[in-house]
Amino acid sequence: MGSFSKASSILNVGQATVAARVAKLEADLGRQLFVREGSNLVLNDDGQASLEAARTALRAVKDFVEATGSGVMFEDSIRIAWTDYVSFLFQPLLLKHLDKRYTMIEFVTGTSQMVQRHLEEAKVDIAILVGEVVGAQIRSRRLFDLPLRWMGRQSLLAGHEGGVSALNGQTILQYPRGTIPENEIVQQLEDGLVRPRRVVRLDSAHAFHRAVRNGEGIALLSPAAFREELADGRVAVLPIPPATEGITFFAAFRSDIGRAMSDEVLRLMRGFVEEAGLT
Repeated sequence: MGSFSKASSILNVGQATVAARVAKLEADLGRQLFVREGSNLVLNDDGQASLEAARTALRAVKDFVEATGSGVMFEDSIRIAWTDYVSFLFQPLLLKHLDKRYTMIEFVTGTSQMVQRHLEEAKVDIAILVGEVVGAQIRSRRLFDLPLRWMGRQSLLAGHEGGVSALNGQTILQYPRGTIPENEIVQQLEDGLVRPRRVVRLDSAHAFHRAVRNGEGIALLSPAAFREELADGRVAVLPIPPATEGITFFAAFRSDIGRAMSDEVLRLMRGFVEEAGLT
C-alpha cells in the first residue's frame, strides 16, 4: 500500500508530478495499474504483473553489466575517478549539481596512479588527478594548483623557532607511499637533517583533517581544507618552509564520451575551484 504523498516525499518531487507520471505510465501501457482503497493506492493484478516484469528486466540489465565487466553505460549516467583529497574538497558540491542531471552517478577514489589506470581501462569516463594524462583516446585539461603548507596547532610549535628545524621532535603525518607529497616530505626531512618524534602514515583526507584539527600532528596540507579552523584559530599555517609549493590537478576525459558531459563537469569543477580560491 502507498500514496502519492508518501511517494512524493521519497522521490523529493511534488504529488502532482507523481500523479502525472503514474497516469502517463498507465496510458503508455494501456491499462490501469492501481486501485484506491480508502486513502491508499494498491497495485491491481495488471500492476503486480507489470512490477514483476520491471524487476525481471532490471535484474537482466544488472546481470548483463556484471557479466561484461561494467562496460555498459546508461545514457544518463556518469563515472568519475579522483584522488582522495579532491573528493574530500569537492564531492558534496559536485554531487549536488550532478544529481539534477544524472540518475546513476559513480565515484571512484584512489591514488593518481589508480585513477589514471581506471580511465585508461575505460572503467570511468572522467578522471581528476595529479599530473597530465597523455594518450590517443584521452583529453586533458588543467584544473587548478593546490598549494600545500605545513598545518597544525600553533601550540605544537611552542618553544621552537621557525624553519625546518621546528619539525624536530614533532609527529609528522605522512602521505601514502609513492605519492608526490610523500616523496617531497621525505626529501625535506633528509635534506634538513630533521628528526621527527615519529611519522604516522595516513591514507585519507578525512583522517588528515581530523588528526590536524585534534592536535595529533603536523601535516603538509592545503589551507583550503581548513577555512573554518583557520578563521577561529584552532589550526594555523605554520612558519615552516613547505616541502613543495603545491601540486597541479588535471581533468582527463575519454574521447569517446560526449563533449557535453566533459564540458559540464569541467565547468562545475572550475566554478568550485574559483569559489575555494584555488585558481
